[in-house]
Amino acid sequence: MPKIFSGSSLQDLSQKIADHLGLEPGKVVTKKFSNQETCVEIGESVRGEDVYIGQSGCGEINDNLVELLIMINACKIASASRVTAVIPCFPYARQDKKDKSRAPISANSLNLLYMHIYLFFFFFFKIFFFFFFFFFFFFFFFFLIKEFFTICHAADKLLSAGATRVYAILTHGIFSGPAISRINNACFEAVVVTNTIPQEDKMKHCSKIQVIDISMILAEAIRRTHNGESVSYLFSHVPL
Repeated sequence: MPKIFSGSSLQDLSQKIADHLGLEPGKVVTKKFSNQETCVEIGESVRGEDVYIGQSGCGEINDNLVELLIMINACKIASASRVTAVIPCFPYARQDKKDKSRAPISANSLNLLYMHIYLFFFFFFKIFFFFFFFFFFFFFFFFLIKEFFTICHAADKLLSAGATRVYAILTHGIFSGPAISRINNACFEAVVVTNTIPQEDKMKHCSKIQVIDISMILAEAIRRTHNGESVSYLFSHVPL
């Protein structure tokens, strides 16, 4: 069976993935030295094991990224047979193209750091957007939104044009800066996100946020990879 470990940013989702697979999450201790360097201790043997490490692009992103890299290295030098990073919300995903002279493509730089990566709904373009109309109900579908300025303005326009209800559906709900305040003051009936990023604290301050659990999908992807089965099967057959 695979070994499931979690970084600091994805403990709840990693626990749910492990539960679906009938496993206990692997033992790992993460801490900071006095100079703020990250220390990771893998608390059990991974020799010859198929290891999966969960971490997401939220919170202290750079600290979480370094923590993930150290965890990968710790498992490799402990003779794990394979190490896969499970990163539902990929850090620096919006820095995916060269938009001015001498600018880096940061997302590509991060890709070079990993051997195997699992992402959730990762697109090469920055934002996936469309809406459809059904009995004056409007639904916005986005890949990733941070501060909610543009979409709140668009929702107000739709309501003033005669829409009766407006919903937003996002893959990754980052909700940075004044996003929560804007959602509370906007006309959305609901803002639906996945749990690629922990949302418990945000939900305490905004009753409009609703969360879809994706742990079963990731658990099935891990099971299929571990058993040498097709993962692309999940593109058309979503486990519930």
